[in-house]
Amino acid sequence: KLEKMAAFMQKEPADIYYHQVENFGRGNRRIRRSYQLREVDQLLERGSPLVPSATIIRRELLEEYPFPERRDYVEDLPLWIRFLAAGKKFALLTEVLGCYREGEGLTNNLGQHLLNVFNVLHDLHEEGLIDKRQMETAKRRKYLEAARYQHKRKNFKEAERYYSAADFKSMKIAGLRFLGWLGVPL
Repeated sequence: KLEKMAAFMQKEPADIYYHQVENFGRGNRRIRRSYQLREVDQLLERGSPLVPSATIIRRELLEEYPFPERRDYVEDLPLWIRFLAAGKKFALLTEVLGCYREGEGLTNNLGQHLLNVFNVLHDLHEEGLIDKRQMETAKRRKYLEAARYQHKRKNFKEAERYYSAADFKSMKIAGLRFLGWLGVPL
């Protein structure tokens, strides 16, 4: 893994490097959806393509932008946004070089996790790093992620609550809500 990332870093000039990972746990394995991150809107609309353990950041960049000392387990989001706002370049190696275990983790208390994320988004808005539209887009995205999390676990009433907070106009969400209403798991 380190050898391949070092070769990639020699070939691709960037500030932050990351690679694809395979998610496993809860009885399944899948390649985590990833994309080349270029702008804040992508991150907030599509969700983060980065897994911190699969990310390499140049030392001088971390000295300039230290990792936030937060205790809410949402440290990476403000860091990625600060990097993007400063015009730093991300480079994706489209090869799976690691695994990420999906479990209950932070989402064991999903409501608290969402509150933590929303507080971070509010702070980023107050700092002028994201505008109100971006903040609202990110909140809808997090509600969709929460809904899908609950739907996969067959918690259909909770999934419906989060789907309805996500966006009632989206055809995709309407379809997912209908599947939940029918009791069809994802």
